[in-house]
Amino acid sequence: MKGSKSGAIEARDGCGRDPGGHESLYTAIALALLSVALLLALGALQRPVLRDPATWDYMSIELSRGSVPYRDIFLHKTPGAAFVGAAGVLAAPYLGLSPVQGAHLPFLFLGALAPALLYLLCRYDAPAAAALAAALFMIAIDQWAVASIEGVRPKVATVATGLACLVCAREKRFVAAGLFAALAALFWQPGICFAAGLIPALRKHAAAGHCLRSAAGAVIPVAALGVFLLATGAFGDFIDQALIFNLYYIAVKSRSPAHTLRALYQIAVEWNTVELLLLPAALFGLSHAPERFPKDLALASAAYLAMALVNFQRWPDTLLLAPAAAALLGIGLFELSAVSLKNRAAAVAAAALAAAAALTPTAAGLRLNVSYQDQARQMLSLAGSLSTEDTVVAISVPEFLIHSGKPNGWKWPYLWFGVDRFAADRHEGGFEGILAQLAELDPALILIARRWDGPLRERFEQWASSRYSRSTRKAYPHNRKGISVYRRLRNRP
Repeated sequence: MKGSKSGAIEARDGCGRDPGGHESLYTAIALALLSVALLLALGALQRPVLRDPATWDYMSIELSRGSVPYRDIFLHKTPGAAFVGAAGVLAAPYLGLSPVQGAHLPFLFLGALAPALLYLLCRYDAPAAAALAAALFMIAIDQWAVASIEGVRPKVATVATGLACLVCAREKRFVAAGLFAALAALFWQPGICFAAGLIPALRKHAAAGHCLRSAAGAVIPVAALGVFLLATGAFGDFIDQALIFNLYYIAVKSRSPAHTLRALYQIAVEWNTVELLLLPAALFGLSHAPERFPKDLALASAAYLAMALVNFQRWPDTLLLAPAAAALLGIGLFELSAVSLKNRAAAVAAAALAAAAALTPTAAGLRLNVSYQDQARQMLSLAGSLSTEDTVVAISVPEFLIHSGKPNGWKWPYLWFGVDRFAADRHEGGFEGILAQLAELDPALILIARRWDGPLRERFEQWASSRYSRSTRKAYPHNRKGISVYRRLRNRP
């Protein structure tokens, strides 16, 4: 194939040191800085907080105050993101940032670091221009940009540490590779898929020592988390919430592979129209040089896709596929251009196309009409005549807790998708026991939003009807269905 081999730089052994040396490192740093600039230009630190990321924002703030995940706050995922967010909260005063900005900052940098790591990974198998195009396409994937600026997003950290795992394996730094593989899973359980990406490097350097080093690296963060959970009395809660609950959750929410593939296609059409149109051409180009695609990334992505086919939910679940999609587009379009163009022209064509996509984001979620200050005014208007001593219970309304600075009165930040039944099963007296606890707590204000319905919600409504007045208020991002606002009655039976 004309132009596909000329100028390409071959790795010495497929898992050795990047032959591009310092040049590749400098390019990766430039890519990370470019990504930071683009994310800041999208208002990463001025955005309102919302939904799932806001729940993690709130947990990060509470952890910085001394709360313990699982013991004090229900959490059905592994806790790594909350710890990173809490570190950002603690650093915020020294950087002149608010607590929530401090929680967001590490994830902005992780979102910017991932394309640079993808460049380094692709550089082992593909020419520099193809690797550069892959990194730029990752920046261009709107889901990645949105997730990187929304706040504390576990899946952003999962991808960044997962890619770091694969790069370290190529460098034969197997302790670090194992450590990053474990971190990827501690940010989100399916991040364990990146451990599958270690297989090519371990097979290439068939030695028991490398496997042991990888295992030793993986033990470090897992053991640290275990010691923390045991020391704080949260280990049993961790097993119950992060493991047992998810087995139930997957059983209830599992979907057929056909359903998942349809959902993936619908998301691609909605979010990635340009990339979807380019995909056939990229696949054709890659078919001429399939060896250019990183095998470790292919294995990790295939392992994740196998998991996703069982329990795929919403667009954030596509984030772990973003590196593979970007690599396919960047390398495939470079190879396609090399069929008819000289190597330099092919490089310019692929990089220019990827840069154009990166610099022209289109997702509606990237630019919002509501500022953080606007949202604060809306949320604080819900407080009414609350005093500093009054207790608040917020269910799926973490935005109020963040803006008001009030802690949640109990450990359940959300009660949908079976969490209400899980809570009732674990509470003495079942759901009636939960209502008795709520009566003893006697919150002045209860806020409920987003998807809690079913028989237990009906029982809550019956319980609240004689104790609270109910109204519905709208405040971003709860503009469509609004927030159910329960205010304690002064004269109760």
